[in-house]
Amino acid sequence: AGEPPSPPPAGLPTVRQGNTLRIPLSIENPGAEPMSELQFVCLAVESAPGGGTGGPLETTAALPVLRFEPVSLTIAAHDFEKLTVFIEVPPTVQPGAYLVTIGLAQGDYKTSLQFNVLPA
Repeated sequence: AGEPPSPPPAGLPTVRQGNTLRIPLSIENPGAEPMSELQFVCLAVESAPGGGTGGPLETTAALPVLRFEPVSLTIAAHDFEKLTVFIEVPPTVQPGAYLVTIGLAQGDYKTSLQFNVLPA
């Protein structure tokens, strides 16, 4: 008899295997010039560092799939727009904590989102 699985860290978005997680974000343009046609991409998916329990992510068939709505953003100077990240979690993904890194396809901006996958 092994130890029971530790509970997921509190306060993180949570999704069950085989479901889709929706994370709304606000993307701000602090500059004086508009930012046009920003397209976000997934840069990495990995087990969360520092106690993450997510299983190894070796095959693309077992990877969460990210999509973004809207597909591209234009943000006026000193304004913000909403971006929604959808993380589609296949039923084969191991339960645990994961970290996804998203960024701009045409720039050096990137940010990370941590989430938990629970058993179906």
